[in-house]
Amino acid sequence: MGTQIRKLYDAWQFPEAVVLGLFNATYGFPRSGVCAIGFEPNPAHKPYLTKLNAFFRQKGYQAIVLTETAASISTGPATFYMDPGSPVEWGASLASGPWQNKPANTTNNVTVWTLDLPAFVANVVRPMVVQDQADSGKRPPAGMKMDVEGEEQALLPALITNGALCDLSMIALEPHPDGRSETGKAVQMTLASIEDAFAKMRRVNSECKVQYTHTDDETYLHADRDVPLPE
Repeated sequence: MGTQIRKLYDAWQFPEAVVLGLFNATYGFPRSGVCAIGFEPNPAHKPYLTKLNAFFRQKGYQAIVLTETAASISTGPATFYMDPGSPVEWGASLASGPWQNKPANTTNNVTVWTLDLPAFVANVVRPMVVQDQADSGKRPPAGMKMDVEGEEQALLPALITNGALCDLSMIALEPHPDGRSETGKAVQMTLASIEDAFAKMRRVNSECKVQYTHTDDETYLHADRDVPLPE
């Protein structure tokens, strides 16, 4: 629902948000120079996110949420499974499983577009970080809040193997250890082994400063309804 990005820019509206401390430590104040991009595949959220993107533009925030777009390890069409009836459809994902509500005589899947997130970090984020560092002499922070319903089992190893991990300052992950990822089945890396790989990369590469944390911030779950966009 774009709520994490709202917390980034309008923290005053979300005083109890768990993620605020992490945002403050990563980006500091003010946030006027911070840009943000989100990926949300669920078409059920598109009407609100379209409104939210218009709000970002109106306020001059350098932020956008790409709708009907899922973060993955390749780019192209994919089947996305809905979770109607649950709060904000929080079980919807690129994998089908018993955690989703499947009403009888209804179709709960749609076609969405996937974006190769590790390639995006390497090809889009990395050049910006490098250029900003060259201009200012200081490496800018680049954070990632990842809540991708199991797809992290494919994304994290891919971020490690293509080097994009070390382009980041921080990754805050909501893990889903029940093995939901379809694309990650061939990777064969547990979350524990991924965390170990993160630590090893930091030890062998002094330039790799990425901090990895498990953060599940479900505060203000219905912010689209309960926390009006400020005038």
